[in-house]
Amino acid sequence: MLTFELPEIGMMIVGAAAVSAFAGYSFRKYKIKRTASRIEELEREVLQSHSEILQLQKENIDILKIVDELKESLANKKDGEHEEISQPVVDISSRKKVFKQEANSSK
Repeated sequence: MLTFELPEIGMMIVGAAAVSAFAGYSFRKYKIKRTASRIEELEREVLQSHSEILQLQKENIDILKIVDELKESLANKKDGEHEEISQPVVDISSRKKVFKQEANSSK
């Protein structure tokens, strides 16, 4: 029944070893490529989150500057220095009259 000769069995073993080595190499190469793409994706996420954090810190600093300026102006007003209002005061009663007229004309 066993009619294979020694060189044929040796060639089959060498062939099987070559096929398994190629399969292992291909699998490992695929796994490394997949891992590298995942690492790049995570790096992009980290950079984006750091960018968002820096933007929020900048906004926080801007808000703190505004608060400090308001505190200084309030302290100046308490000391007796009054600043002029840069925006004109709007008479609300005249706006109410205009809105009432528009509402009555649209009915």
